[in-house]
Amino acid sequence: MDGAHWVGGAVASTEQNITVTIGNAAGNVQVTASNHCGSSALASFAVNIPTLPVQPGLISGPLQACAGSSATFSVPAVGNVTYAWAITGGWSATGGPGAAFQTTIGPTNATIRVTPDRRLWF
Repeated sequence: MDGAHWVGGAVASTEQNITVTIGNAAGNVQVTASNHCGSSALASFAVNIPTLPVQPGLISGPLQACAGSSATFSVPAVGNVTYAWAITGGWSATGGPGAAFQTTIGPTNATIRVTPDRRLWF
């Protein structure tokens, strides 16, 4: 049979292009080409599954501050992780996606949340 033969993950196909469903374990996607003269050597592509980022530590910063003043809030930095900061109460925020951001204290109480984010780059 002429074409390509793919093996790996949740795929087994004879098409030139494939979509692979990746599970939770690393592995290889492999392909050979074939025609009426024979088959090529096996080509392999390793697929690695990165670990999930750890939850950031406690947020540090002032527990009380006057409206209109500036304050910095932070968490301990973790390598290869960016952070999504969310703040309520109409406070303005600058900075991020790093482990710290600065805000201007608003006229009401606020809740500050931080979530780790590790983007997958291929």
